[in-house]
Formats: sequence, C-alpha cells, structure tokens
Amino acid sequence: MNWLQEQLRNTSPPDLLLHLGAGTCQELDHWLKTGARRIVLVEPNPELLPGLRDRTENHDAVEIVAVAISGQAGRGALRLFNFALLSSMREPTGLYEILPGLRQIGRAMVETVTVEQLLDDLDLNPEGDHWLVIDTPGEEAAIIQQLETSERLHQFSRIILTAGAEELYQGAETARALIERLQSAGYKPVGRPNDRDGDWPCYHLALNRLALEYRQAVESLEQAEAAARTEADRAQALATDCEQLRHKLAEAEQARAQAEEKHKAQLVQTRQLESALTEQKSTNEKLGIELHERKKDLARFTQAHDEAQQKLTEAQQKDAQRCERINQLEAALAEKTKQAEELQTTLQSHQQELATAKDQRAKLTEQVEALKPFETQQKQTQQKLEQVTQSRDNLQKQLQKHSEEAHKLKIRVSQLEEENEDYQERHKLLEEELIKAEAQIELIKQLFLSGDDALDFDDNEPEKG
Repeated sequence: MNWLQEQLRNTSPPDLLLHLGAGTCQELDHWLKTGARRIVLVEPNPELLPGLRDRTENHDAVEIVAVAISGQAGRGALRLFNFALLSSMREPTGLYEILPGLRQIGRAMVETVTVEQLLDDLDLNPEGDHWLVIDTPGEEAAIIQQLETSERLHQFSRIILTAGAEELYQGAETARALIERLQSAGYKPVGRPNDRDGDWPCYHLALNRLALEYRQAVESLEQAEAAARTEADRAQALATDCEQLRHKLAEAEQARAQAEEKHKAQLVQTRQLESALTEQKSTNEKLGIELHERKKDLARFTQAHDEAQQKLTEAQQKDAQRCERINQLEAALAEKTKQAEELQTTLQSHQQELATAKDQRAKLTEQVEALKPFETQQKQTQQKLEQVTQSRDNLQKQLQKHSEEAHKLKIRVSQLEEENEDYQERHKLLEEELIKAEAQIELIKQLFLSGDDALDFDDNEPEKG
C-alpha cells in the first residue's frame, strides 16, 4: 500500500476533487477510488494535455481544464523544461542546484485565470465536501494567498500539497512555510508526509472545523472584549466629558449670571447716560441760542465799528485837506512876511484871510468837540468787548465741562470752539482797528494843536509888521 492510498483510506467520497497541476495525473486511479462525484484536472502544459485526455477519456466524472493559475486572467508564458512536470510560470532559482541538468526548452502562451474565477466557473456547492490537490511548481503560495484573500480556502475540507522543501522558484515559499500557513488557517496534517522525494515532499491536511470554530469563537470573543474595552473607554471618556461639560455648564451659568448683572448695570448706566444726554442736548440748545445772540451782538458791534471807522476815515480826509490848506497858508504867510514892506498895501487882505483862517480853526475846534462822542462810544465798545470776552470765557468753561460729561458731543463742541476762535480772531482784528483809530485820533489832535500854534503865529506876525 503506497502513501496516497494509506492517506485516503476510510475517507468519505467528496463532491468535488480539484487537482491543480495534474500533469499526466498518475494519481487518477486513487482519485477514482475515492468515489468523488466530480474530478476536475487543471493542466496548462500543451505537451502533457494529449496524454492526459487519453488517460481520462473513458471516465465521465473526470473533467480537464486547460488553463494556468495566475494572479490575473488573460494569457501568460509557460516556461517549458526538459523535465515537463517542472514546467512553471515562474523563473527557477534553487531548482538548478538540485537538478543541474535542468534546462528550458521553450515557452508556450497559455490561457490564465485566477483561482476565484476558476471556482466561480466550477460552481461549487457551498454545503458540499470538496478536496483540493495543489501540485503547481512555484505557484503554491500564490494559490493559497488567493484562496485566503477571496475567503474560498475553507470550501475545501482536505488539501493535498506538493511543494519544494526549499525555495526552488522566484517568489515561491518552502513547504514548511506553506504548512504553517495552512495550520494557521485551521488545517491539521493527517499522518506523516510523503518524503520519499526529499526535495518535493507531499502533505495531506484536513480542515479541523471544531478547531476552526473554536478559533473563530476565540477571535470573536477577543473582538468582543476589545469592543467592550473600547466601549468602556468610550464610557469613561463620555463620563469625563460629561463631568467637564457639567463643570463648563456651571462656569457658563456663573458667567451668564455675571453677564446679567453686568447687563443690568450697563442698562442703568445707559439710562443715566441717556438722561445726561437729554440734559446735555437741552443745555446745548440753550448755549446755541445764547451763542446766536452773542453773534447778533457781535454783528451789531461790527456794524457800529464799521460806521465809526467810515466816519473816522471821512474826518481824516477832511483833516488832510485842512492840513494841506494850512501848509498853503503857511507858505503864503512866509512869502508875505518877506514881502511885508512891499505888501503893506495888501495887509488888509491878509488880515481878512487871517480872519477866515481863524474861522476855519473855530470850525475845526467844533469838529474836534464833535469827535469826542465817538471817543465815548469807543470806550463803551471796549467795555462791551470786555463783557463779550468774559462771556466767551464762561462759555468756554461750560463747553469744557459738558465735553467731559458726554464724549459724543465733542464734535459739536469742537465746532463751537472753532466758531469761538473765529470770534476771537475777529475781536483781535477789532481791537487792532480800535488801536489804529485811537492812534489816528491822537494824530488829529496833534495836527489840531500844531494848527493852533500856526494860527497864533499868524496873529502875532502882522503886529510885528
């Protein structure tokens, strides 16, 4: 009894036996003895397919699928070696060390499919008992990886695996590593492996469903415990957050109460400010009326000053004319004095002119007396200016006080100050004009005094002659 026959003894017939890398399928008699309802042989090597078809043509339960298992569907290059059963889609590495006579004799473009596509085409019964035979040089790890990724590995209750004891192809894994992967997936070795060929051992593994269920239960329990810990942590975090929120809520409530108190105080202050603003507006209106009256007084004073200035100008013009006349008379008197002896006959006429000059001096004296009321009016004007200045100072103090009470009225106060400055400027100009008028009046007085001296000279001169 050989190893395979011993391994398959006392096993139940499978619904499907899938043999990947069947080659010439020397194991066909053993597969038939298992009583499998369906046997699928997968082989891509075009050199081996004719013999495989001849070997299985009389068995209706046997199907042949001429494809290669690969990572993607399409077409790929199958490397053909002088040892046909070692042909592979992958480049040999360690294989050359154990078979120095190995050489590549060609390439064959073959159809490729993924494991998932193959299983979809075979339409496996999810409740059936299926076996898997893997004898694909170099592709063992890729096939197991695809089965795990697609979650189709556990559809097979038994796996018979033939793989290299070492990494014989590029990207391949050792038989020991593959067995460990399958054990991690819930499979356990059945009996001892077939190691007659130490470079290509063969293993028989069966799915331990109880162990798998136990492992899944443990994983579920661990996940549940992890979820419970996560939920506990979340609950703790939520409790902490709730405590923080309660603390923040208390702070917010305290802040709200403080804000309400502050709002009430601000409301009282606002009402006080509104009342003060109302009073300030009333005061400002009164000040505006008073300022308007001051402006009217200033306008009247300015008009009176202009009229006085006009009269003063007219008086100055007349005085200039009189001065010119006096100068002419003085010149004539000087000439007449020199010609006194020759002009004795004309003395009477000079006396008449002298009498006329005296009359003019009397008139000038009367005009000077007429100007005295203007001096009185100037003094009254000066007193009014002083009163206006004092009123202006009082008004400025009131405006300063109101400016401190209500900041919003600064613009209006600034306007009033500008008007006040304009008023001061006008007042200054008026004072300057008054000073000039006083100087001019003083000059007129001096001229009159000089005129009296000249007239006295005229009175005395003829007596000397």
